[in-house]
Parts: sequence; structure tokens; C-alpha cells
Amino acid sequence: MSVMRISSFDFSVTDIQSKFVLDTNVLYFVHYGNNCNNFEDANIYSNFIGQVKNNGNKIFVSTLCLQELFNLVENKEYELYLSNNGLSKISFKKKSYRRNRVERKKLKDRFNIILLELKDSYDFIDANVTGNQIDAFINSFDNHMYDPIDYIMVDNLKNDNLFFVSNDVDFEMDSSIKVVKK
Repeated sequence: MSVMRISSFDFSVTDIQSKFVLDTNVLYFVHYGNNCNNFEDANIYSNFIGQVKNNGNKIFVSTLCLQELFNLVENKEYELYLSNNGLSKISFKKKSYRRNRVERKKLKDRFNIILLELKDSYDFIDANVTGNQIDAFINSFDNHMYDPIDYIMVDNLKNDNLFFVSNDVDFEMDSSIKVVKK
């Protein structure tokens, strides 16, 4: 397991060819304004991203992370809507929230803002999901801690010149990758 802390990360261990891949949780901390419980994490990861860019390295985002990010944002916006309107998940289901045209438009606008910000900041890597990867995920399930999205993302991107930036403990359990965390 190769886990490095942001606070002591040594850019001399990287060369200009080294690439950094941001996990969904980092995108959520840095690019989602209503994630008000994690200002410290947002600041730490945002500063590290700036250091990576200043070092001349490329930063990538898997499209798998994008779909996961937008699902997290929608869930948080739904929870905020419930809280702001004195509703519960029992009385107002997520499907009802999705049918609310005003809220749907707000959510679409938020998605667009986040997506534009991400496109301006990072390179996207299109994800491929194969039946063989799903089989491998299930067959090795008792040997890793990944959810399907993270497993497939790592499987698609593993190489020696890659650093996964994440605070997800699941990544730390994989000795075949380099992880940078808070």
C-alpha cells in the first residue's frame, strides 16, 4: 500500500509525466458549494490541486466519478429541500422531488455550473465498463473494499505514473496503487 499524506507530499517523487486522478469525494468537497460541513477538506484538497497544477502535472477525472458526483449533489439538494420545507423522506419521496419542475431546473443549473468548472479545471477520461470487469469485481469482492464504480475506475486507470487523490479508505486497502489523501 502506498498512501501519501497531502501535508507531507513530496513533489520530487513525481515527474512531469505523473498524473493525478481525483476521486468523487474530492470533487464533492472542492466543487459543490452546499457541502458546508467539509470546509477544511475543501481547503486542503483545493490547495493540493493548486500545487499539482503549479508542479506542471495533469489532473484527470473519470466520467464514472462525474455520474457519482451528480448523484451525490442531487441527494444533498433533495435533503436540503426536505429540510427547508419541513418535509420528510417518508412524506416526500425523491421521485416527487424529481417531478418538481422548479427544483429540477435549479438542479440542472447547478449541474451545469459544476460541469463547466470541472471542464475548465481538469481533463476527463471516458470510462469503459465491461462485463469482464463486473465479473472480476464480484469474483474478487472479498479481496478489496471498493464499490463497483471505484473498482472499475481503478481497473481502467492503473499504472505506475498515477496518483489517486481520495479520502476514501477503500483506496488505501489497494496495495497496487498510489493514494494521496488528507
